Order: sequence, then structure tokens, then C-alpha cells
Amino acid sequence: VGQIAEKIDAAAIMTLTKTGATARNVSKFRPKTPILAVTPHVDVARQLQLVWGIKPLLVLDLASAGQTFQSAISVAQEKELLFDGDLVVMTAGTLQGVSGSTDLVKVEVVTAVLGQGTGIGQGYASGRARVAHSVKEVRDFNPGEILVVNHTDAEFVEAMQKAAGVVTEEDSITSHAAIIGLRLGLPVIVGVKNATSVVRDGTILTLDAQRGTVYSGATRK
Repeated sequence: VGQIAEKIDAAAIMTLTKTGATARNVSKFRPKTPILAVTPHVDVARQLQLVWGIKPLLVLDLASAGQTFQSAISVAQEKELLFDGDLVVMTAGTLQGVSGSTDLVKVEVVTAVLGQGTGIGQGYASGRARVAHSVKEVRDFNPGEILVVNHTDAEFVEAMQKAAGVVTEEDSITSHAAIIGLRLGLPVIVGVKNATSVVRDGTILTLDAQRGTVYSGATRK
């Protein structure tokens, strides 16, 4: 893992670890690249602070490794440990009950954060943005697109039924978009300032409803 990180000039090696074993296994090879150890356990994070080359990140254990990694990247960006465009080598063990096993290695690019708001519902959604300033612009809405609007009303319901997710500038958890999104089981992010100006029509977006964040590009779950 350390050799891969050095070869591609990665900004960090990110490990998912519940016991600390995976992070320690990476550390013992003394890689030149910083190690970000992602764990949901406070006691493990404290222990890893004493291990060579490791910076622990406390992150909730989400439904999939991909979601946990993406959440950890967001935390690392907030702490200015990672920046847009950085390469990260991610490693984790997916074998149940085998401490320190590492059978997952992948490389990701840190995506740019386009906006922040309040997430409604849970989960992630990736798709092509459909930026609309009126309902006329969603008459030909394609399934799987992400609707980006100032606000929604009853005329947008047909498009929302096809959407992978919704982003609105209107900032209200009781808004039409929030209520209909919950009923449809859609990730919705409300209160994203200047979303219809910042997001370009046709751009690939990823919505993280748990963190209320809109990213450019697609992330793998």
C-alpha cells in the first residue's frame, strides 16, 4: 500500500479499522505518505495517536465501506488534511471476524464540494444534474438525474418521481421538496446557497444526505 501511495504521489493512505490492527499493519512499513486511520471507536482513536505516522479520524460506521470512506474524506477536508484533487489510497478488510485483514485497496480522487445545506433522508445519490429555473425545463426530465432548483411545488412532482435526488436553494425542512422527497425515499438537500448558479447543467453530482453535502463527480458506494 505504501509503495502504491508513493508511486502515484498520494496525499494520504486511508484505512478503515475497528481494532486499529489494519492501520498498525500499514504503519509498520513506515510509508512516506501520511496514514489516516478511520475508526468509529474513541478508545481505538486514542491508541492510534501514539502509533508512528497515523492520524486517527473518528467517523461513524456507515452501511458500506464506500459511504464510510466518503464521510471520512469530508472530515479530513474539514480538518484540512485533504484537499480537492488529492489522490487517496484506501484500504480496508472486509472479512468478518478477521482482525487486521486487508483485502480491499482502491484509489480515489478527493472531489470538490459544491455546496452545503441540510440533508433530508439518508444515503447517497449520484447522477447528472438537471438545473431548472422553471417547470418547463423539466418536461423532458430523464430518470436518474438530480434535480437542482430554487424550490419545488406540485408541478415538479413528476420529475421528482424520476429523480435520483433533489437539491434546492430554499432552506426549510418543511418545504415541498423535503416532504415529497421523504415520501419518495429520495436524498434531498435543502438550503444550498446559489445552487442553480454554482451547479452547471449536466454536471455529475453526488449527494450525501447525511452530511448535507453536494459534491462534483461520482463516488463509488
